Amino acid sequence: MSHSSNNSILVIGVDSHFCYLMRRYVAESAHPLLFSAPDEQAVIAVAMSEKPALIIMEAGPFSIYSRTILPGLRSNKFTACIPVVVCSWQGETDGHSNARADIHLQMPVLYGDFLQVLSRLGI
Repeated sequence: MSHSSNNSILVIGVDSHFCYLMRRYVAESAHPLLFSAPDEQAVIAVAMSEKPALIIMEAGPFSIYSRTILPGLRSNKFTACIPVVVCSWQGETDGHSNARADIHLQMPVLYGDFLQVLSRLGI
């Protein structure tokens, strides 16, 4: 369960299709949407100031940033408790499982999968 009093969802991604889908899904779920540049310091700054209930991160073969952002979030005492969902074409075998994502979703992410994540995390 999320420990945030804020019910916003922070989305981190570079692929326009992924960002569009997440924007639609978050809007349909009636949660406030936050976006951040795929930069570790920017993500941590947004997460610390906005305290989102959930972070959804795109990960793929060209998104090396996700390999630095997730460990950065986990090592920061103010952001370590925020649940992180990693969305990837490769699933858990692409190296993100070592970074302790709370949930891995295989892309393409369907709206039903998105809603199940919210329910599972109590958001």
